[in-house]
Amino acid sequence: MVTQPMNSRRTNNLVPEKGELRPRVEGDRLSRMCQVVSEFARIHRAPTPPQRPLHELLAAMKETVDRYGALLADLNGKRPAEFSILGILRREHDELTHSRLLAWLLDPRGNHKQGSLFVSAFAAMIGLDTVSLSRCRVCRERVCVESIIDIMVWRESDFLIFIENKVWSPEGEEQLDREFRDLSQTGSALCVPEDRQLAVFLTPSGRMPISGEASNWTCVSYGEIADRFRGLLPEITDVKVRIVLEDWLDVISGWG
Repeated sequence: MVTQPMNSRRTNNLVPEKGELRPRVEGDRLSRMCQVVSEFARIHRAPTPPQRPLHELLAAMKETVDRYGALLADLNGKRPAEFSILGILRREHDELTHSRLLAWLLDPRGNHKQGSLFVSAFAAMIGLDTVSLSRCRVCRERVCVESIIDIMVWRESDFLIFIENKVWSPEGEEQLDREFRDLSQTGSALCVPEDRQLAVFLTPSGRMPISGEASNWTCVSYGEIADRFRGLLPEITDVKVRIVLEDWLDVISGWG
C-alpha cells in the first residue's frame, strides 16, 4: 500500500471545496445586490398618478401656453425697442447713407431748421475757428480735378473743409494724396488761406490713412461725432430732427 504524503492529501481535498465555494460566493453577492436594489426602489418609488382624461390634459396644456404667452408679452412690453431706422432699411453700414446724413446736419441752410448748430460743433471739433458758419455752404460728391470728395464745406475767402468718409472700405490707390491736391487747388480758387484748408478723414475708429501722407489729414472717428452731437440734443427745437439724430447716433456710437 502506497501512502500519499500529508500535503498531497490536503491539496486534493481543497480542489473540490474551492470549486463549490465560488458559485456560493457569487450567488450571495447577487442576492445581496438584488436586496439593495429592491429596498432602494421601495423607498424611492413614487405612487403612480391616476390617469387623467385626454381633454383635461389638453386643457392644462393650453392654460400653460396661454400663461407663457401673457408673460412673454409683458416682458417684451417692458423692454426698450431695439431697432433703428437704418437697420430696418438695411443701411446701417452704407457709406453713402452716412455721408448724406452728416452733410444734411452740417448744412446750416438744411430743412432741419437748426441753423449752424451742427456745423459749429463739427468745426470746433476739428479746430476751425470761425464766426461765419451760418453762411457756409455744403455739398456732397463734389467732382474735382483728380477725385470726388464725399462732403465739402466752405465759405469763400474764409475756410474750406474736405471730408473723406470711409465706413468699412479701404482707400483707393493714392486716393488721399489726390484729394489733398484737389483741396489745395480748390482752396486757391476760392481764395481760402492755406492754413484754413482742412482735410478730414472720417472712419469708425478714427484710424490713420494708409494711402497718403497722414500728416495732411485730421483723423476723426464716428464715436467723436456721436459724443459731440449727443450733447446738442437739448438744444434741438424740432422733435422729428431729434428722433432722427438719436437714431443715427445710436448706430454710429457703437463703432470703433
